[in-house]
Amino acid sequence: MRFSAPAILCLGAMLLASIGCSRGDPRPPAPAISLQQEIDGLVKGLEAPSALGRVYSLRRLKELGGEAKSAIPALKKFARANPQLKAETEQTIAHIESGAPPKNVASSGK
Repeated sequence: MRFSAPAILCLGAMLLASIGCSRGDPRPPAPAISLQQEIDGLVKGLEAPSALGRVYSLRRLKELGGEAKSAIPALKKFARANPQLKAETEQTIAHIESGAPPKNVASSGK
């Protein structure tokens, strides 16, 4: 079976389009945020209506360690408002106050 040049080019273009040969992900990259912006967002997340959102914020603040010192007042308020998470919140506060280095931080963002 013989194909004409335009047909081959068309098939080739369709193949490339179907496998995503357009320089990677077409979505724009997420904007970079500073570490303080992340901390501010996580502090707001402590008030999320979803328990999962509150727990995520709490655990992420713990991962940030000593970098999250600005979140301590909000964490103390959170501990009083969420007795079921008081022990974990107190551990997070102690971890932050210890000045522990951050975990899982792509860049310092300062």
